[in-house]
Amino acid sequence: MDVVVSNVGCSILASFIYDISKVCLGKFIVKSEELSIKKVEELLRESLDSKFETLYMSGEFNSFIQAPFFKDTIENYIIYKVTGNCEGNIRKIKKNTNLIVEKDIIDFLSDYLIQKYDTNVLSVPSKTLIRQFFESYFKFATNYILSFFKDKDKMNIYFINKRIDLAQESILLRLNETIEIINRTMECEIIPAKDVYGDYVKEYHNILKTNNSRAHVYLLDTFDFSEFYVPPFLRHLSPEQEVEDHINWIRRDYLLYSKHQTEIGIADCFDDWKYIFDCNSIVYVTGGAGYGKSLFLKKIINDFCNINILNSSEYLVVYGDLKSFYTESSQPISVVKFLQNSMVKETLMDEKFFSVDMIEYYIKMGRCLLLFDALDEVEREKREDLHKRIIAYFKNQNPNNKICITSRNRGFIPEKDVEVFDILPLDRIQIESYVDNIIKLGRFDAKDKETFLEQSSILVDKGFLNSFLVLSLLLNIYKAERELPENKMELYQKCFDYIAYRREKEKTKAKFDWNLISCMMKDNTFMELARMCFPNNSDIGKNEIVDMLCKTYRGKYNSDVETERAAEHFLLFCSDRTELFVPAAGEDRFKFFHRSFFEYFYSQYIFLRIRDVADVYESLQQFDVDSEVFELTLAMMKQKDEPRYQELMEYMFIKMEEETQGNRRSLNAFNILTLGMQVVDDNIYLHKYINYLLQNREVIVKNIEQIPNQQIIYSVIVNDDNFVQQIIKVFGDNAKLRVIENFLEQLSEVGQIINRKEFDGLPSEEKQNYIRHRFYVGYGNYFYLRLYIKYADWKDLLSELSKSDLEALLLKCKVPKKARERDMKLYNKYQTLGEETKKMFQDIISHNPYRLKK
Repeated sequence: MDVVVSNVGCSILASFIYDISKVCLGKFIVKSEELSIKKVEELLRESLDSKFETLYMSGEFNSFIQAPFFKDTIENYIIYKVTGNCEGNIRKIKKNTNLIVEKDIIDFLSDYLIQKYDTNVLSVPSKTLIRQFFESYFKFATNYILSFFKDKDKMNIYFINKRIDLAQESILLRLNETIEIINRTMECEIIPAKDVYGDYVKEYHNILKTNNSRAHVYLLDTFDFSEFYVPPFLRHLSPEQEVEDHINWIRRDYLLYSKHQTEIGIADCFDDWKYIFDCNSIVYVTGGAGYGKSLFLKKIINDFCNINILNSSEYLVVYGDLKSFYTESSQPISVVKFLQNSMVKETLMDEKFFSVDMIEYYIKMGRCLLLFDALDEVEREKREDLHKRIIAYFKNQNPNNKICITSRNRGFIPEKDVEVFDILPLDRIQIESYVDNIIKLGRFDAKDKETFLEQSSILVDKGFLNSFLVLSLLLNIYKAERELPENKMELYQKCFDYIAYRREKEKTKAKFDWNLISCMMKDNTFMELARMCFPNNSDIGKNEIVDMLCKTYRGKYNSDVETERAAEHFLLFCSDRTELFVPAAGEDRFKFFHRSFFEYFYSQYIFLRIRDVADVYESLQQFDVDSEVFELTLAMMKQKDEPRYQELMEYMFIKMEEETQGNRRSLNAFNILTLGMQVVDDNIYLHKYINYLLQNREVIVKNIEQIPNQQIIYSVIVNDDNFVQQIIKVFGDNAKLRVIENFLEQLSEVGQIINRKEFDGLPSEEKQNYIRHRFYVGYGNYFYLRLYIKYADWKDLLSELSKSDLEALLLKCKVPKKARERDMKLYNKYQTLGEETKKMFQDIISHNPYRLKK
């Protein structure tokens, strides 16, 4: 019996190390015979002194180490030990870092463990024995994990996905985060583990996963999620860069990425979703319209046990639509009530199974995985306040809870210190994978694949085919018409014609009276519905819809009763067949299937119902910069009412000039027009737009953080070589300075890193790969910086940069005194680097992979 109990204790302790190894080393060690729980347990038994068996044989001990609070503390401290051992001399760099002392951890654990033994226990282990055990256990766990790193790969410790980013400052940031998590965990109220909720949570998870195990493929059918879903590629955006520096130098580790690709193969490369919580417990997932943000959360629900977090199977998973925070009034309900409502809505289980005490228990235990969807669909006036409250609330709860919030990326401003993952536009690999899945489902002809991919490739290059929603629509339109639409407005027009009328009329004659509903099946109806769903596709009640339809179409029918019956049939048809206007989560409430469809019909409403361009402009101002309304409205006017389109364009240019001349210097009109420029190809307006940029350089540079759609500006400029050269000439000094600053900041860090012992013996080529992919895996976020990086010749920028040149450039760009002093210090530090290191940097700059070849 004693041996069995001893083995149980060893198994529990070994499982901690095994789980940490999987989470921390999963990206490095894909397959390894050494990485098995059986092997860990065997080595642990051999390593630890036999005197510790008195602990293993104690039920109190085994119960203690499995309690979430103490388990979390043990696991997080092992992670801290690993990263601390591999950081080398970093403590000398930051002497004032508030490092964790092992004595404090062991005292914390020992004190609570001794309290676990009651007076009835015959033999209470001594505190000395307990302390010796934890010292030995922590030492074994650390050495075991470190043993997977060969000498030449020690540099990879900087990329341990749990706590490490790519450089010394990032290491300190992650170490401090780990320290904070450990300290906060030790300060939390110690909650006894309760088994009373286990059965309810198991039943809830079964229903939740069943409910999300199938999903709708637009215009096709509902299928098993795993049969069609293609996870997105995620681009990690550093919150410090986005919020403080307003620049996005995307940093990915080339060595890690290439190793990952060659070892596991391209078929398994869509696994970014597993690692979103590696560096932070609260994260954002952002993306454009139709990019699959909600489907991404479904993926997590279906496979949450495989997500790269410790103890993932113990978490309570809750999905919630953020609009539901305002179900009854203008004030949001409490977080716990929102979670309770969301659990009921998703499973239809009675709320008595999800008591407030139960939800608070899981929050306090740090065992909640919370998926908050569609922040961008919360009303603009309420969104920012709700956003701040949610982040503030969970930053003050147990740090082991995991929270993911989705939002459209246009105009999205993250809260400080929260990680952002942006869903990248579709690429050809994802498109082909998705098409292959649809072919396997028998809903697309394999013979059409090559032709479809050829036609869609043109739309990818145009930036039109960038989302799963658009891809799904294109597949179905291609099946019906054998050719693809060329722009977004044509896509939505064909989509409406196809899904709301042409596709369904013959199929549904037996079920629906088309003579009754055909009067309502027109653009006018959906325009009025869009008006009622303002803002952001809010759901509306059935009675309101029926009243609107009866008032609008009363003259089409013989009586009020027949009109009301037609309205009821119309809603039934929409619910059952159109995939356009569908039931919402609430009882007898409806909304557009996707916000993009709402915006398309609201654009029609603006175009047809609002004649005066000043009123049109005011209507556009009601929408945030994440909306498609701007481009769609201009596209409709351009296609169907050229004089009014020109009048609106001229009016917006006037409003832009008024803004720059006033004291307030707002860029609201500029941002509206920028969104509209996606559909503008008139020479006169393109030149006026570029001239505005050239004439207002200082205003734009000074207020660059108020311009959220830099990609659109960049796209307008690169369509004409003259535009590119004009912008580089006028904005060149500002771009040059930012390039210099960014290089000096990183060169200082990298220069210290590559001279450390971890890099000794590495071939020069591998060192260059490391540096190259720190600099070049992304572009600057500012439009003028991107242009400079890609089109300007700056290969000799550093080698020709003198101290006086830099001082002159700083003054020319009107940089404040403190920032000038900081830049000069960085320059002086760069000058202290060895000539070999400088040459390595210069060689990399000279071979910039993103500069166009002349």
